[in-house]
Amino acid sequence: MNSGVRSVHFDVSRSRPQRSHPPLRYAPMPPAPSLPAAAGADVVSKGTEQPSDASMHMGPVRHEHAIRSRAEKVVWFASEGPPLTAVALPPTIANVGDVYVHKTLGSVQIWLRAASGTWLPIAEQHPHPIITGYVLRLLENGDPRWVTKETFRTYVGRQKKLEQSAYLS
Repeated sequence: MNSGVRSVHFDVSRSRPQRSHPPLRYAPMPPAPSLPAAAGADVVSKGTEQPSDASMHMGPVRHEHAIRSRAEKVVWFASEGPPLTAVALPPTIANVGDVYVHKTLGSVQIWLRAASGTWLPIAEQHPHPIITGYVLRLLENGDPRWVTKETFRTYVGRQKKLEQSAYLS
């Protein structure tokens, strides 16, 4: 059964991301047998600790980051744990364009808070629902950014050059 949820692999071995990042690779993940948290889970503020329990996921934690040359910010909720079949956060807590990122064992699942008031599973390069010309970009650590289509193409071109030079070396 395909739930429509996409996942991507990312490298967690680095503590600081570099300026240029390769595009992440998406691989479908099988749905989890059940949601690990209640749909009304409380949102944790960035920087606060939550009790750890190996059987439960961690989060969600709200983050934000400025969008270059714009007043808007990318806002995302992050959690970690076993794969999810749905977002464990009511869409009423988020605004249109907010992103939910769930990291699990080197993969990441992404949802967008759509104008319809629901969480929509998406992948990198998905267009922003309000800001025309902006698409989703994931950093190497899995954090999302809204960038212009041109900037996204630049990242892809740089990555191709890096892969070609590594292949020729």
